[in-house]
Amino acid sequence: MALGLRASTPSAPWRPPTAGFQPRGIRKQGASCSSFVLGAWAVVGRFALGSAACRGFKVFVHMVGKSSAGGWEDAAAENYAKRLRGRTPAVEVETVCHKSDGQLMRALGKVQHPLLVLDERGAFVNSEEFTDLLFDSLQAGGARLGFVIGGADGLPDELRQVQKAQLKKEGRMRQLLSLGRLTLPHRLARVVLVEQIYRAQEIRRGSSYHRGEPK
Repeated sequence: MALGLRASTPSAPWRPPTAGFQPRGIRKQGASCSSFVLGAWAVVGRFALGSAACRGFKVFVHMVGKSSAGGWEDAAAENYAKRLRGRTPAVEVETVCHKSDGQLMRALGKVQHPLLVLDERGAFVNSEEFTDLLFDSLQAGGARLGFVIGGADGLPDELRQVQKAQLKKEGRMRQLLSLGRLTLPHRLARVVLVEQIYRAQEIRRGSSYHRGEPK
């Protein structure tokens, strides 16, 4: 299957996690997807990123397929998600499972924050570049970002065909991103993605978790 990232927005306004926060786990019903205004980053600048960091970030992972709640994939992804919530800035990762491509597209049609679509035809990035893309997109999306992972049959054609002119007209952006040339089960792809989000957080924090090639 082709890996895809998509953003989503829940129906109710999101509030940052507090001291007694309990993970929401996986929702079966899709939330609205997001896309970002291209000029937001330039207008808000560093002040916006600092403000967002104070209240925490929200990342949605949209998937097509059955929930893996209780399975080893869910336990592995939650392990990294728990670490993300415990760091500063806090990052909450919520997985939204959709029963079909149609349900996915309807949910994504309602979002207002950046949308990254995982696909083998997308841009190849290393972990440092992924870190920049992640936090730049969160900044542009007002501390929200969505990823999408396709089901067993891959992504809907509508998501793979990025029409830049139309997206610019609508005032939003969608980007194809590749996690590599290997084909992964969508549940395993979710684990890889959440780990990379955690790695990006640690790179920004300057911890010893990431041991990349010396520059």
